[in-house]
Amino acid sequence: MNNDYYTNMKSYSNQSILSFFFIGLFIIFTTLNTHSQAVWESYTSVSDEGNATATINVPSGTVDGDLLVTTFVEGYNSNTSATGPGGWTELITEYYTGNNLGIVVFYRIASSEPASYDFSATNASGSFVVTMARISNVNTSNPIDVSSGNSGVSSTSAVAPSITTTNTSDLVLCFYGNHKNTSFSAASGTTEKLDIGYDGSGSKDLTQMISTFETTSAGATGNKTAASAIAGDWVAAQIAINPDVIAPIELLNFNGLYNSINKTIELNWQTATEENNDYFTIEQSDDGINWNIIETIEGAGNSSIIKSYRTIDNNTYSKISYYRLKQTDYDGKYTYSEIISVKIDNSSSIDIFPNPTSNNIVISGEGILYQDVKIYNVLGKDVSNFAKATSISDNSISFDLTELPTGVYFVKTNNITKKIYKN
Repeated sequence: MNNDYYTNMKSYSNQSILSFFFIGLFIIFTTLNTHSQAVWESYTSVSDEGNATATINVPSGTVDGDLLVTTFVEGYNSNTSATGPGGWTELITEYYTGNNLGIVVFYRIASSEPASYDFSATNASGSFVVTMARISNVNTSNPIDVSSGNSGVSSTSAVAPSITTTNTSDLVLCFYGNHKNTSFSAASGTTEKLDIGYDGSGSKDLTQMISTFETTSAGATGNKTAASAIAGDWVAAQIAINPDVIAPIELLNFNGLYNSINKTIELNWQTATEENNDYFTIEQSDDGINWNIIETIEGAGNSSIIKSYRTIDNNTYSKISYYRLKQTDYDGKYTYSEIISVKIDNSSSIDIFPNPTSNNIVISGEGILYQDVKIYNVLGKDVSNFAKATSISDNSISFDLTELPTGVYFVKTNNITKKIYKN
């Protein structure tokens, strides 16, 4: 082999190393903060008719700082409004006028709570189903992220309209009311928390259902459609709960590095502090929606010094791979990190040498196939027929270019194109 071969091999090695570090350091590095998750704890309920006052007990276990959410579903011969006691904020009023069916949602941050509260119905001739939910681990200064309501005529489908959240880890409550004594099937991707029917006199039947789900990224939640066993006029809503801003860990960074030589992705993260941190779960996705568990790594428990963590993902199939961290406390509560993406670039895995060449070249690369190799001149004409394959193996192909005149050529294999010079 001549000196051109050694010169170009050295050039290829340097370019590969530079490509490796560019992918790792400039494309995918990111820093982030984590958020805790609001948690549905418990609820109470009351149903009645012919009564202008709904007295409902505060859920047991309520402590200062919990979020209390009261949902008032009212129907029959009323204008579907309700009034809350002092200290409660009315969030949503949604109603369908055809059968005077409505839903009103109130909330407050718990503070020295009494045993019960009185909510007022519009008038005593109607019926109501009232629930009070207790939610912990919320942002007490700003508990509600976003909300929206909807209503419709007689149907078995009740649609809680999409909302656009601003946090990566909101708890979203989906509310449904029906003008029949029926039951609901929760929308796909949500978990039913309560489903209460009221068998009233005459046409005073009602049903209230609430389901929940947790977001893992900010953005539109999509419509959540619950199915009722009996068609009826309906009301529905979605409300997103802001999580507590105090996280069990302070995450300094979370980044990924693609190694084009080993075809692996190295994931690294650091924490500045940890409190009751049981373990980390590393999750991977090809589309940012469906997630797979890669590994579980033990946390430091309690720490006030910088801790570094590392793991390797050996399965790199897609052009872009998405990752997130799930941090779990000793009590089972968990938080999600923001999502990072890692670009998988194999363009530097194809080498052609010697380059420049007099007559012969070797194209090497993992899984390279003869039928995928094309050679073009500077005019874009395919001149592959003038290049004769002299040796073919799993990872390399040798070509004799004697029949090609001196000049510049382009060798293409799959989506990789490289320039060669023939003397």
